[in-house]
Parts: sequence; C-alpha cells; structure tokens
Amino acid sequence: AANMYIDQAMILGANEWYAMWIKAQILAEKKDYKNALVFAQKAKDYGDKNPNSFWYKQDVEKALVEWKGKK
Repeated sequence: AANMYIDQAMILGANEWYAMWIKAQILAEKKDYKNALVFAQKAKDYGDKNPNSFWYKQDVEKALVEWKGKK
C-alpha cells in the first residue's frame, strides 16, 4: 500500500528529493536494491539542486553506498 501512495504522490507532482527518498526506502525494505538505488540516486540529484532543504543528505549518501553492495 505504501508503494501505491508514494507512486500517486509522484504522479501528482511531488517529484522532489523527499518523495524519491521515500520510494527508495520502500523498495529497499522489499529487498529490491537495484530499483532502490535508482530512486536514491534521483533523490540525491534533486536534493543536491536544493541543498538548503536536503535534510537527509547523509542518509541518502549512506544508503547509496550500502545498497550497492546488496544488488
């Protein structure tokens, strides 16, 4: 259900780093690290464009490293 809600949020225009980060976390919980990495990278890309509101930068960067080893 969480995956459906975040997908709907992204469709409605929430294509920002936080929505991408939530999607990445949902996928990682499902052990879908390949796709989690895609969304974590998108979150980082969006967040780097708006560093003043990129509150979870360290968490996103840490996940990018950790999840690469779990492909």
